Amino acid sequence: MMKVSTILTFLLLAVELASFGQAKTIPVKPLKKVDSTETQFRFLPPLDALIDSALRHSPILKLQDGQIEIRQIELARKRKQWLEYLNVEAYGQYTNNTGITSSTFNSGVYTDLNSNSFQWRYGGGVTFKYPIFNLFSRGKDIKMAKKEIQVASLQRDVLIKDLRKTIIELYNQALLQHSLLEVKIGALETSSVAVRLGELDFRNSKINVSDLSKIADAHMKNQTEYEQALAALRLSLEMLQEVSGYYFLPN
Repeated sequence: MMKVSTILTFLLLAVELASFGQAKTIPVKPLKKVDSTETQFRFLPPLDALIDSALRHSPILKLQDGQIEIRQIELARKRKQWLEYLNVEAYGQYTNNTGITSSTFNSGVYTDLNSNSFQWRYGGGVTFKYPIFNLFSRGKDIKMAKKEIQVASLQRDVLIKDLRKTIIELYNQALLQHSLLEVKIGALETSSVAVRLGELDFRNSKINVSDLSKIADAHMKNQTEYEQALAALRLSLEMLQEVSGYYFLPN
């Protein structure tokens, strides 16, 4: 009874491994002929286009540009700050002057002659009160404001350099993942052929179950590495378009 059970187990395992090898075999082709991977990679823009897009759309650079503009406005304000101490005064008045211009005596009666006149009166003046401390510190304040603009501009240059470096690294990472995927596809194709030949050899009793199991395991490993390489390529491309702001991948 023990012997019959062992034989049945052996046969069931052989059938399962044979069907497993057939079910998991994927008819992959080289990358340039596979639609699913070519669709992701063939729309990859040139490196210069990605860098230009990153420089145009980078939120960090826009934030830095805003900081530079704020400092430029502050510099202009400090240059004109002396106007705050300049006071201009002006006044105007419209008056009605009424008075007695002359008196006459006639037949014992005095007669007064009145006159009315209207007149504009106006005047003005300029005063300038500038603190002594500000007089000596104004030059230093303006110089400091200029330095702040210079530092902010240098920081912008550093951000541009770092952004270019990031795009270049991501671009080359995508190329590397593409090359690795091609290698994995080649390995998967080879293991797919090995599984089919192993199944045929097993049926012809040229190899045993243990050998067939090793072939199937190798194929499963290649299948897993292929899927991982495909996901890595997809991730590299998505990161590249996210950082560059150049959305080239199809939805």
